[in-house]
Amino acid sequence: MVMSKIKFLKEMFIECCIGFDDFGDPIMEEEKVLKGEEFEVDIVSDEVDEDISLEEKIEKYDDNYDIRFALSGAENDVASGEYVNYLRNTLKSALQEYGSVFEFNDEKIKIQIDLKDYLDNFNEDEIDEFYENCNEIPACVFDELLNVDFITKPKPRFNDNWYPDIDKTEYNQLLRERLNEI
Repeated sequence: MVMSKIKFLKEMFIECCIGFDDFGDPIMEEEKVLKGEEFEVDIVSDEVDEDISLEEKIEKYDDNYDIRFALSGAENDVASGEYVNYLRNTLKSALQEYGSVFEFNDEKIKIQIDLKDYLDNFNEDEIDEFYENCNEIPACVFDELLNVDFITKPKPRFNDNWYPDIDKTEYNQLLRERLNEI
């Protein structure tokens, strides 16, 4: 008997691409994701057992692990993107202790800092000395205060129990791209 890969891949998409629960287990629901997309490869088998689980189907027909690699690769890509976003947001939150963060990207971070908040503890002569040493440049005054520990450095609060929240849409899109390459 011949079972076409068209039916097999559509079944996999219907059952696998929903996402993952809070514990990382796949959510197995029926939802049509690939409406009308077709694949041109056939899988030849003597007998097709419709009663076997999806996992057993994958193990039976995916000898070269393409489908399994596509599933795990899509999940890893989405999870790593979520982790990068978590780290960025945690760092940005810590930097907001200095002031308003109005630019935060891979190349630079810009923060609007009100020096008056930090200079309130100094008398006028000390403030004048800071500005004279820094040629009247406010950023230099802030660095000076930071370097001599007059300003406490913010400490990001990372959650050791953080776990990625897999975005179903992004996961499905990445999985669809990976399966189309097979």
